[in-house]
Amino acid sequence: MKKLSKLSVLLVATGFFTVAAISAGSSATANVDNNYRIRVLQDCKLVAEYAMTQEQINAYQELQKIEGTMAALELPIKAIEQQIQVYSNKIEQLSALAIQETDTTLHIDKTYLKQQDEVAKQLQKLIASHQADFDAIGQQGEKISAVAHKFEKAMAVTIDGLEHDQIEILSPEKLTSSHYCHNEKSEV
Repeated sequence: MKKLSKLSVLLVATGFFTVAAISAGSSATANVDNNYRIRVLQDCKLVAEYAMTQEQINAYQELQKIEGTMAALELPIKAIEQQIQVYSNKIEQLSALAIQETDTTLHIDKTYLKQQDEVAKQLQKLIASHQADFDAIGQQGEKISAVAHKFEKAMAVTIDGLEHDQIEILSPEKLTSSHYCHNEKSEV
């Protein structure tokens, strides 16, 4: 009986160690924040939902951070958008006045062309004064492209082979889904 007891204890202990080892191994590879999820949709219907891997979470967070930087870089340009639009509209109006065309004649009014040229120079001056802002946006766009590629590569492991036209990321900042489909809000 003693041998059977020792054998039973040994088997139970081995079982516990095996379960502990498996748990430790799986928690090391799947140590992810369960608040990050990938929702895969096709034609507004949920196809699949997965917990994100740590690599996907890192790539997503990096993408969010770099997009936030882009939003900050765009502020000076957004501040002059209205001015750019005013200049553009004025150039368009002056172009219409400068060139009058009928079926048989073409009339060019050089006075309006000169005014158009002056407005175009003002627009160019405005753009030139913000060239550093445009350059910074261009550089940030290249960074976003590289990070987006990294994110796409990390996501491909999970969504490759799934027919989809949209993916949605749920995160601690966005715990619930509320995507739009055909201009109607659709809770999925």
